[in-house]
Amino acid sequence: MRPPPAIAPLLLACAAPLALLAAACADASPEIEALQAETAYLRGIDHRAQGELRNAFDAFNQALQLAPDHAHAYAARASIYYAFGETQNTIADLNAALRLDPDIAEAYHYRARIFTDRGDADNALINFTRALQLDPGLSDAYFGRASVYFALQDIQAALADLSSAIDIQPNDARLYLLRAQVHLIADQPEPAIADLERAIALAPDDQLAAQAKEILNLVR
Repeated sequence: MRPPPAIAPLLLACAAPLALLAAACADASPEIEALQAETAYLRGIDHRAQGELRNAFDAFNQALQLAPDHAHAYAARASIYYAFGETQNTIADLNAALRLDPDIAEAYHYRARIFTDRGDADNALINFTRALQLDPGLSDAYFGRASVYFALQDIQAALADLSSAIDIQPNDARLYLLRAQVHLIADQPEPAIADLERAIALAPDDQLAAQAKEILNLVR
């Protein structure tokens, strides 16, 4: 159907600007693509924080399609691969991230977790320590390094790292539970009881609370 005569000139006047806009969108500048990549990356970070791992993975993929040199997107996608149990893809993304930027704390943190899973305590400690040098507020790295120290029976080092993690995340029940167990091994029942009571009060699920209560009953 032909548009009414009064509308036809208006459509013709808009046609050229619209065509230019479409061409600009079809051939985005590097600056626009970089902005779109960063937006996708930040969207992935938000999805990951909400536990929406598949959506996070898709967003990180989009970021890397737009900006193949986005080091932090590789490190972030590695964390999703790790959660999915895809070790080789995790390692590949961590290597890519660190080639592009050797100062990404998250990359060292997940590389340390890979070494921990393999039972390589020395390299796990090296990478957890590097992660914490780059980001002293990374509580999960303190927790991970404390777990390695605990396995090595370095009790004082484990307690120090768990205390640092608790300073950063004072409402994390798992940290109190682990520190209580370390206190018990060090024959320190009083601080262990205090940590167990705190873990029970903060426990996000019945299983963790039941575990803390069981240990507490044995101590008292």
